Amino acid sequence: MPPSDEDRAKVQAAAAAWLNRGGETEPGRPRPTPEAVAAAREDVLHEAGAKFREVAVGSLARAARRAARCEGVGPEGAGGMSAALALPDSARLVASWRAGVLSLPDDRVPCPGMIWRSPGEGGREGVWRHVRKAMLVFLDEWGEHAADLGWSTDALFGVHRGAGALRSDSTGALVSLYPRRCIALWEREIHLERRGSIMVDRGLINPADSVPLWLFAASQKRIAHNTLGQFI
Repeated sequence: MPPSDEDRAKVQAAAAAWLNRGGETEPGRPRPTPEAVAAAREDVLHEAGAKFREVAVGSLARAARRAARCEGVGPEGAGGMSAALALPDSARLVASWRAGVLSLPDDRVPCPGMIWRSPGEGGREGVWRHVRKAMLVFLDEWGEHAADLGWSTDALFGVHRGAGALRSDSTGALVSLYPRRCIALWEREIHLERRGSIMVDRGLINPADSVPLWLFAASQKRIAHNTLGQFI
């Protein structure tokens, strides 16, 4: 069921706290309002999306050249892009997913709602790094099958455009708090296992507000370095 107004308010407060985690601003210089941050993020999402598509195209061309070398096809060069376009649709989509996951940092969490250290005394460090690795394992083992079944980028790797992984209704199946292994996959259902516990995901409830995790991460980095820099 969709989140209640109370749940939305809690998520907004948590997201705001995550954005403001850098400390106090310089005296006399206010922090940007949530509205200003949201507007800046939308601008960055559009720009980052265009840049990522360029990166994905390059990744596809490299994948096509590797495939061509394995098959003994002619020399590399201008034909790389046409060879990339000749790849099956599923292979092209998986290549774009892989480029997105590889663009994510492995030394810090990319959005609110993810964790670096598991809670409790003696909690394990690097939890997000293992989640990122699990995403790549999924692409190796299930990627093309997921693409063939019609799973979208957001259904697997999406987060809420404003609150990240704090909003489960817009968060993809593989953006999990802890790393999980896919054990079964159908058109509208994916089974993910961790330590004997199986989670079943049946897709996004609120796909309209979901964006790929790597675009959210890129927008956060840009906002932190540019937009917020105007205020602190």
